Amino acid sequence: IIVDGEEKHARHVSKGDPMLFMSNDREAIKDWVGQVFRDASVKDKEVYFGLKREYMEYDDVFSLVINEVRNELAEHDTPPPSFMIMRPSSQLKKMITDPPRNALYPAQNLDGDIFSDISAALGGSLATASSIIESKDGTMLYEAPHGTAHDLYLKYVESNGKEALFNSSALLYALANALATLGDREGNEALLSYSKRLKTALIDTVDKGIVTGDLKGKTTDPENEQIVDMMGFLKAVAAELDND
Repeated sequence: IIVDGEEKHARHVSKGDPMLFMSNDREAIKDWVGQVFRDASVKDKEVYFGLKREYMEYDDVFSLVINEVRNELAEHDTPPPSFMIMRPSSQLKKMITDPPRNALYPAQNLDGDIFSDISAALGGSLATASSIIESKDGTMLYEAPHGTAHDLYLKYVESNGKEALFNSSALLYALANALATLGDREGNEALLSYSKRLKTALIDTVDKGIVTGDLKGKTTDPENEQIVDMMGFLKAVAAELDND
């Protein structure tokens, strides 16, 4: 990097030093496309892929693999879901100005990070988004995609744990998604039902105006909002579950 006009190095690479590179191989791309089509088929969604084929040769591999997976599905009498391929900029325009309610927007890593942050912000807060990562071997990772909210953590520490202002929505939704996958894999209807009830309780709590500070003024009825801390929000969600 350049600091005050001077080039700085964390270390200089010498002959014989190990180098580690990360990339998408064709198998990984094919697995990702398969995940997209599978999820779209199960949830009856339209698919809008974002690729930069006009100026990035690498992206053309994605395009070829998409058609390959599509043809394989057709050969097995499994109609692929409706899909389009467009530039990431067009993806974003459609997402914001003309969003179908049943759409998937598959994007590569950087574009996906940008889109998820924008869509979460449009929804009111980064803490309202959730993340699911699936590996080639079927291992799943469920997480809250937002950062650690360092400023809120400092308030928590300074108050000796009495002031917890975190929005736990993303973590709750991640948990519900994980339980849904377990229930689906195990054929456990009780677990599937609980997952749905947990998501509904979370949504209904916010719908009633019980929100954490990051959502203040962002509901449909700001004047009747009840601002609570993390524990207050969790108790409200638990009460919704009990009343279900």
